[in-house]
Amino acid sequence: MKNFSEDYSFIPGPSMYIQKEHALAEAGFKTAFLGKKTLVVCDEFIKKEFYPQLKASLTSSFIEQEVFIFGGECTYEESGRIYDFAKAGNFDYLIGMGGGKALDTVKLAGLQLKLPWVLAATSAATCAAWTAVAIIYNEDGTFRDIVDAERSPAVTLVDEAAVMKGPKELLTAGLGDTFAKYHEAKHVSAFKKVEKDTLALAALETSEKMYAILKKKKPAVQELIFANIALSGFVSTAGRNASGSLYAHAFANAILTVKGAKKILHGNLAALGVVFEYLMLNKKFPDTPVFKRLGLPLRFTEAGLKPALFELVEMAGLIKKNDSVEYFYPKIRTEKIAAVLRKMI
Repeated sequence: MKNFSEDYSFIPGPSMYIQKEHALAEAGFKTAFLGKKTLVVCDEFIKKEFYPQLKASLTSSFIEQEVFIFGGECTYEESGRIYDFAKAGNFDYLIGMGGGKALDTVKLAGLQLKLPWVLAATSAATCAAWTAVAIIYNEDGTFRDIVDAERSPAVTLVDEAAVMKGPKELLTAGLGDTFAKYHEAKHVSAFKKVEKDTLALAALETSEKMYAILKKKKPAVQELIFANIALSGFVSTAGRNASGSLYAHAFANAILTVKGAKKILHGNLAALGVVFEYLMLNKKFPDTPVFKRLGLPLRFTEAGLKPALFELVEMAGLIKKNDSVEYFYPKIRTEKIAAVLRKMI
C-alpha cells in the first residue's frame, strides 16, 4: 500500500463542489472560467425538465452551447459518439447533466477529447458527480470495465431542488450504495495498515461520519444527498488504497447477468451485495432494521428477482474473478460463493 508521501497523484474530489437548492442557476458564472463554448450531454427527459434552467444560466454568462442527447448507457461506443460529435465543434469544456451513467460517459469523453468536464447532478443515486472514475457497461447493460479518468470534475453542481423533484427511490438507492461503501471500507481496511496513508485514514474517518448520517431516523434530505455524493465519493476516491470495493460491488456488477437485474437501480443491487458480503464473511449483518425501514432489499425476492440456479453459478464465477475478491481472497472457491448466493433467494 502506498504512503501519502509516495507517488499518490490521484485527485480526491472536484475543484469546486456546489450543493444547494437551485445549483443549476449558477452554472454560468461558476463555469465561465473554463471557456465560452460548451457541449451539454443529457438524455431527453433531463433536457426537457432541467436544461432550460442550465441554458438560461449559461446564456446569461454569454456561454455558447450545444446539446448531445445521451443514449442511456455508459459504453465505449456512446463515448465514441460524443467524441465524434464534439471533435469538430471547437468546444472548451463538457457538461454532463443527469444521473450517474450520463456523468460517467462525460468523464470518459472528456478524457478522450482532453477537455475539462462539469458534472451537474439531478439525482443522488450514486457518487458519480464527485468521483474521477467511470463505470463502463456493455451495450446490453452488463458490466464491462472501470476506467480511471485521471482527474476530477472541474465543477460539480448538485441541484437539491432537482434531486428532491425526482422519485424517492433514487435517493433510497443512493443510500444503499453508500451503505455498501461504508461496509466495504470497514472490511478492506482490516487487511491493510492505513496509519501512514493520510488520505486513506481521512477516508475511513469520513466513512464513519457518513454512516452516522445514514443511520439517523430523521436526517435532513440535504444531509442524505451530501452523504450519497460528496462523502461517499470522497471515501471511494481518497480511500482507494485502503477502502476500495469488496464483495458488495463485485456482487452488484455480477448480478447484471441475471434476468431482470438491469432494470434495478445500482444502489439497490449494492445494498443486496452488502448482505451477501456479510454472509461470505460469516458475520451477522448489523443494519437489517435500517434496511427494512428504508425499504432496501435483503433477499433476491425483495429486489424483485428470482434467479435460476445456472444464473447463480454464472454470478459466482464472475464474483470470484473480481479484482478485489481475487486479491483479498485468492483461495475462495466458486462453490462456496454459489452456496451463499442460494441462501439469499
